[in-house]
Amino acid sequence: VVELTLPAPLKEGGAYHVVAIGVGSEMVTAGKTAASFIYRAASPYRDDPTGDALGATMTGLRRVTSVGNGIILLEFGAGYSVPGGNKLADYAITVNGRPVDIRAMGRRSKIDVYVPVGWPFKGLLQHEVFLDIGAPLKNGDVVRVEAAPAVTCGATAATLVFDDRESFSSAIKVNQVGYVPDGIKLARAGRWLGSFPDPSAELATPAASASAGGAAGMSAAALFAKGPVIDATSPVDGHTAFHRSLAPWALRFDAPPAFEIRRADTHEAVFTGTATLKSKGDEVDGRVNHSAENVFEIDFTAFKTPGRYYIAIAGVGRSFEFGVGDDVYKTAFETQAYGVFAQRCGQELAPPYSDWERIACHVVGVVPTTEKRHLAHEFGKFVENRIPVVLPASGGHHDAGDYNPRSHIDVAQTLLTAYELFPKKFFDGQLNIPEKANGIPDIVDEALWALRLWDGLYDPETGAVYNGTESQGDPNFIQTVELDDKGDYAWAPDSQGALNYAGTLAQAARILAVSGQAEQAAAFTARAEKAYAWGKAHKPDAKDIKVFGRFYVAPLAFAAAQLHRTTGKAAYHEDFLANTPWRDNAQAEMIAGDGAYDLSLAAYAYALAPDAQCDAAVKRAALASIRREADMYIDGSSKMAYAFIRHPYAPITW
Repeated sequence: VVELTLPAPLKEGGAYHVVAIGVGSEMVTAGKTAASFIYRAASPYRDDPTGDALGATMTGLRRVTSVGNGIILLEFGAGYSVPGGNKLADYAITVNGRPVDIRAMGRRSKIDVYVPVGWPFKGLLQHEVFLDIGAPLKNGDVVRVEAAPAVTCGATAATLVFDDRESFSSAIKVNQVGYVPDGIKLARAGRWLGSFPDPSAELATPAASASAGGAAGMSAAALFAKGPVIDATSPVDGHTAFHRSLAPWALRFDAPPAFEIRRADTHEAVFTGTATLKSKGDEVDGRVNHSAENVFEIDFTAFKTPGRYYIAIAGVGRSFEFGVGDDVYKTAFETQAYGVFAQRCGQELAPPYSDWERIACHVVGVVPTTEKRHLAHEFGKFVENRIPVVLPASGGHHDAGDYNPRSHIDVAQTLLTAYELFPKKFFDGQLNIPEKANGIPDIVDEALWALRLWDGLYDPETGAVYNGTESQGDPNFIQTVELDDKGDYAWAPDSQGALNYAGTLAQAARILAVSGQAEQAAAFTARAEKAYAWGKAHKPDAKDIKVFGRFYVAPLAFAAAQLHRTTGKAAYHEDFLANTPWRDNAQAEMIAGDGAYDLSLAAYAYALAPDAQCDAAVKRAALASIRREADMYIDGSSKMAYAFIRHPYAPITW
């Protein structure tokens, strides 16, 4: 409890706002950091139990939900006791007022909120407790759960009224953005149950223990030595061979479950089908199941009617709502685009472009240094190696959610390539940014903001380019931008910086030319050619073939491909051919297996060039290398229980 003494008495009807962020560099709270109230003398807020009730709920038993097929989920806050929560006698459950036995339990604990002090961050835990009540829920069932004080502090009771039109189940996963009518439409059903069936849990309900051939109060370890707890009403074991073949620590069904696609407004079923088993939770046959779930695939590709829908499974519940329509990704695109805009460095944020307000940051320039980017670097060395001038550089985008502008030229490269792949998808006035209505497609404007910083890092006299910016360390998480004291420094000029800048400028120039910006396009092209010449002439002093490939060969091939496409000059084409392997080896990979080079950007640039500008055999080889890389991603990813495109041999990390 923190008590604040104000400099004057509270005023009747006055609105008061409190923000609790931090002291110095340390956070003082995690989660919600602000609150407001209107003062009424006749009803002081100290007598209002709302705050205490909210705190009790957040700390203790927050809610009970359906997982499916007789498994319910209790969600607890940080007040949960692991030893106390492992005794089933400390839970009382009724369904429609009648007590039910708990046959088994499991638990999963995970980070609820981080406490961002020091590194690595500590965190407060959220606990999910899974209880098997023996029979699937039916619409209208009222489930009441009460936990003993030994289980948790705070709230100890919660109620669920099950209705598969309203009861969300975390076991049903859909694309919450939506699906295109003529596209593939897949969802999944499955849920990992943590330690279920937990062998350390103390079973104390007589009926459940007797049905398993045990005695009240015996440990689950003894029961599960004989197999999972069974339904005593079944002539055999209450479950099918199919059920028994699935991993016991995840949601199981006696048969692949039927599903319905329902309209979100009327709950009318508009499509029905049966899910298919995609992956078992204990699969070891070469498929990848990071989830440990028994994953069922819900395929409703044949359903094409636009609208808003959800998926329901009897005894499980419903999914989140989703859309079917040609424009379902419009909001996702606009949201992502705003996210990039809000990370602009040097841009004031204010209405009508942003509800979040912020001053224009990092507009005082960048200090150049002699620090070489391809060499090992430690924070603090920038100060020792700085050059006593300031570069008039501003722009780019912040890094990692803090105020560090790390000169991400890949923002420009990605957006420019997206535009060139699908020019009819992107147009001027599409986004709510200050540059709308300037005749240039808005995502190209965003790309140009990324290039602004590099314009300041470019030396117009020589063509040299300082290879990006860095600071003395990550800015503090909670300070406002004007208090960022880490400084902005520029790496020394090198070939990688010059060539990446040259190639990206050449691509931007080509797009500006077709957007009616001939003068700006010509200026960009001239600058790109000068930066290219400097970069080509200044090879890095690196003996490591991987460093040489990353800082010279790959960026030179990329820049040469872009400049050849923009200018049509044969010299650039020859440089591309000389710095890529496809003229001599049609089977060469786009990314070297030994890490010597990554020619992805060069391959994409050449693949998009008109055939008349290309060597036909080299273009076929470059395209084939792109396809092989894509096929490797698709083949590896398609084997995953929850398939998403990623490098199949790389770990999933941040």
